[in-house]
Amino acid sequence: MRDLEQALREVMRAADSVAPDASTFRFRAPSARRDTRGWVRVGAVAAAVCVTATVAFTVILTRSSGGQVAAPPVTRSPVPAAGLTCPLTPPPASAAAGAGRYPLPAPAADALTVTDRLAPTEAPVHALACAYIRPHHDQLTTGSGLVDNGLSNIPALMAWAPPGPEGPCPLNLLLTDVDLYLVGLMYPTGTLWISAPANHCSGSSNGRFTTQTHLAAIAKAAIDAGAWPTPSGPAPCTAIAGRLGQQQQMVPAGPTSVTVCRDGAAASVREGTTAQLHALRATINALPTQPDQFTFHCNAPSYRPSTDYTITFSYAVGPAVTVRVAEPCTPAIQNGNLQAADASAVLPILTQILANPPALTYPVNGWIESSSWSAPDTPSVPLPPPYNAIRVGRYSTNRLFVTTSTRDSCPPTIAQVTAQRPTTVHIQLDSHPGEDCRPLTPQDPKTFTTDLSVPGLANQPIQITFTDPAVNWTASVTIP
Repeated sequence: MRDLEQALREVMRAADSVAPDASTFRFRAPSARRDTRGWVRVGAVAAAVCVTATVAFTVILTRSSGGQVAAPPVTRSPVPAAGLTCPLTPPPASAAAGAGRYPLPAPAADALTVTDRLAPTEAPVHALACAYIRPHHDQLTTGSGLVDNGLSNIPALMAWAPPGPEGPCPLNLLLTDVDLYLVGLMYPTGTLWISAPANHCSGSSNGRFTTQTHLAAIAKAAIDAGAWPTPSGPAPCTAIAGRLGQQQQMVPAGPTSVTVCRDGAAASVREGTTAQLHALRATINALPTQPDQFTFHCNAPSYRPSTDYTITFSYAVGPAVTVRVAEPCTPAIQNGNLQAADASAVLPILTQILANPPALTYPVNGWIESSSWSAPDTPSVPLPPPYNAIRVGRYSTNRLFVTTSTRDSCPPTIAQVTAQRPTTVHIQLDSHPGEDCRPLTPQDPKTFTTDLSVPGLANQPIQITFTDPAVNWTASVTIP
């Protein structure tokens, strides 16, 4: 019985250590109420211990993010990488990093001092990913250690992260929050450590350079897969962490393409030409700027809601830059590090880009061309009149475009769009048969484009099924 009481006391102590508090979530906790959810779980655990006491003592702890999970196993010996070793216990916070939020190992004799970016632009010769998972923050988690696969991905993942300042941060609790991750990098000239502390709002630091980008998810992915992940391409219309250099210039040098997204009822996505890319970058960079204050207010009248634009500048190497334009708001332009008050010089160029035809350079497998359907593994399907050609493409995960070319002057409409998420979309067309439509010559077809936003799709190939009940026609195609 004494052993049982001791086990119950250990469970209660563990619950005290994992109970969430205000510092964990980075927002003010209510002072009048105490979160009792952890104690409810503890009661369940204690009951389980009582039931199984005569068989064995198996104590299951809970993470503050909710639900019961088994405490991760820990290793008692670090995994070396030619002199680079995961600390057995979390190191103290680095004074150089400021505010005591970035635990970093003591500098070794060959430690690199990197002040202008988070990590060098060349690939390391070895890399470590070290995890310290709640509730065992004082121990190294099994699986931590040498990850030498995918080393060439590390510069794109880390070297181009923009610096602070620390800005507003969503209050959602991420999977990697309350867990500490360290990344150790070995180069021919020395070693470098990067800390991703137990809160995604704190970003990451090498002790000299701090960024808003939190590397915990990258380190976790490297441990889970045994390889550093391949950087994904920029997704148009989605805000991203940004790129080194945007703290000095709204759009740093060297973009290779630009995509403009307009939100709201008239949502649209278009890619700019090379000339439009250079004109837009030059116009934005000519605006007076100041450090981003992460606040804005809009004075749009009720009859004219504000229009938001997301501009994505992509680069051959490293992450993209996202510039947000909100009209008529002050400041009107922000990139996460800088802000500009007035967007009036930029709006005409955005309007010009949005008037471009859909960018057919996006990966598209779905075609209906010259009265037939051509796609991998899809048989040729004749198109009924009045259709001359149909093309479907994908701008990003949840944004599609449909271009229809008809043999008469009446444009077909999209009557209905339904999705069997996450990989199937059904598009019902209406060709308006029987209406007074002027026939067109094959050399002068009428072309119409519709942009579709379909939330909840997977970032993988999806099947598009077209139907037009008026002409009794159905066909399907898969697009990437």
